[in-house]
Amino acid sequence: MASYYPLPFFAASDRLPEPLPTLEAITTSQDVLQESTGRRIVRIGHHFLIKYGLNVTLIEGENMLFIGQFSNIPVPQVYAIYSDKDTRVNYIVMRM
Repeated sequence: MASYYPLPFFAASDRLPEPLPTLEAITTSQDVLQESTGRRIVRIGHHFLIKYGLNVTLIEGENMLFIGQFSNIPVPQVYAIYSDKDTRVNYIVMRM
């Protein structure tokens, strides 16, 4: 089945409160909100929550984009959905 949102997905820069955090900033963040097997949620600055890990599916981010666009159900605003090709870790960058 084809994706409704082409991946990787990156919001237009004019929709971002500041530049997206780097992979290094994400993986070294000490502001861990939740951690479980294969996934972690961290806060970066005042604007970003990032869910990442081997057990994070990109379809979750796609679903949030779709629901946010086509319904009145409140979901986090998604700024980026992508995978690191080297580590195969998936990332969903959201508004805090």
